[in-house]
Amino acid sequence: MQLGAVYIPPGKPIPQDIFDTYVDKSFYIFGDYNAKHTDWLCTNNNASGVQLRNWLDNTGCEMIYPNQPTSKRSTAVIDFGITHNADGWKAEEKIEKRNSFISQGNNIWKYVHSTFHPYAPSFKGLTTNNGIIKDHQIIADTLANYYEKHFETPIIDPNNISHIDAMKEYDVFTKQPNIPLEKITLIEVEKNWKRAQKKKSTDTEGLSAFLLHQIPLEYLQIITVAFNKIAETGEVLRSSKHAKTICLSKDGMYPEVNKLRPISLLSNFGKCFERIIHGRILKWCRENDIFIDEQSGFTAERRLQTRILSLVEDLRLATAANNRPSLVIFVDFMSAFDRMWHPALLKTLLKLEFPPPLLRWIFSWLNGRTMSIHVGNAVSRVIKLFVGTPQGSVLAATLFRLHVHFLPSYFMNLVCHLFADDLAIIISGALENTFSKNITELERQAEIAMRILAKYADDNLLPVNINKTKALLVHDVVAPPYPKIKYKELPIEFVKRFKYLGVDITTKLGWGIYI
Repeated sequence: MQLGAVYIPPGKPIPQDIFDTYVDKSFYIFGDYNAKHTDWLCTNNNASGVQLRNWLDNTGCEMIYPNQPTSKRSTAVIDFGITHNADGWKAEEKIEKRNSFISQGNNIWKYVHSTFHPYAPSFKGLTTNNGIIKDHQIIADTLANYYEKHFETPIIDPNNISHIDAMKEYDVFTKQPNIPLEKITLIEVEKNWKRAQKKKSTDTEGLSAFLLHQIPLEYLQIITVAFNKIAETGEVLRSSKHAKTICLSKDGMYPEVNKLRPISLLSNFGKCFERIIHGRILKWCRENDIFIDEQSGFTAERRLQTRILSLVEDLRLATAANNRPSLVIFVDFMSAFDRMWHPALLKTLLKLEFPPPLLRWIFSWLNGRTMSIHVGNAVSRVIKLFVGTPQGSVLAATLFRLHVHFLPSYFMNLVCHLFADDLAIIISGALENTFSKNITELERQAEIAMRILAKYADDNLLPVNINKTKALLVHDVVAPPYPKIKYKELPIEFVKRFKYLGVDITTKLGWGIYI
């Protein structure tokens, strides 16, 4: 294919002899022709336009032109292209539809996401205490050993009342039979089938979403019948309980095992079924007003921006007076989604009066899950998972959000902001106190807050990552004293700037870094 550009000065004839050399070839020539003709939406014809029109008629070549003026000095279309065949040329139509979609207030992120998405390189080997490993099978087996320990059964404290209660309820629930689910409709299947990303990577069954979406939509009726057979038993598609896991590096070509990002490739049929269940869970949450003001994330009208603006506004109002500082503790839970303890989740869902059929299905979905590590053509042994939710499932984030539903209520007199597993605790000083007295009071309240956090973390087996948990003192003083904060006798580091949900929050709440 020949691709070219041209500029023809006003009043000059088109270079017909040059164009003639491409007539029998596949070609596209774009540029400023300065040729006007009513056939391509101009108000009048000029000599170049008539000449070009005659040449197109004689050769059978075609034009590609926009439906609006391109000239800055008139309403003429003088910038366009000529080609051997314009059939199927829909670029302009696609651009117009996209611009129309965005102009109506719709999200531009779907078009620019790939530009800003962080690049995660494939790795060539693992760095271990014994050196670098490059053999794919040894890498797969090494990662299997690591993740088997990572997802092992947690140690229960026999003296912890919350652990005892959770295990009792869990054991009772284990003995209960499955409950049939509400009938699945063709509309539900079609809606969730179309929403799936058409990726070419193969799942645990060797199928890709891209391939499955070539199936005519009429076949969705068969899938609906199959899904209803499963729904009648209240069971889970067996193949969807195994994850084919690949790993991406977060630290160069030869990372350590804890510097990898595991990506689970789940059954595409299973994911469609999960999205249907997820839709029903969200519907129940909305109808029962489950979502609380302190929580955001993975839900319509409760986005990331909501949480950032709410936190900044709370801090700005609290520190309006010079003598009133605010302390923010940004808590990081260690591998929160991976470490979610199933009995604690079940206990929370029962407390929320979760619908029994959905609860029983979630119980079956979480139990007996497995994974295997794939590195090149090498595959590890199958690993059993006793905690957490499968990465890559639409249900994971929603279940974790329900899991920590009651967390903000533990801090009764404090302001909390919760986005997924990111917790921010705000402790503000009093107007009637001096700055130094407020610092003392912040330290006292922070000590109480950390005891509450430790109790919640222990009861739910949800450990806090003290190395990533930071404190920020928001104030208007030149050289303030800092309160001392400890979590389980370990000091929490103070920072002058913290990146919260992608936005830098500073001690002065300034936006200088962005201006």
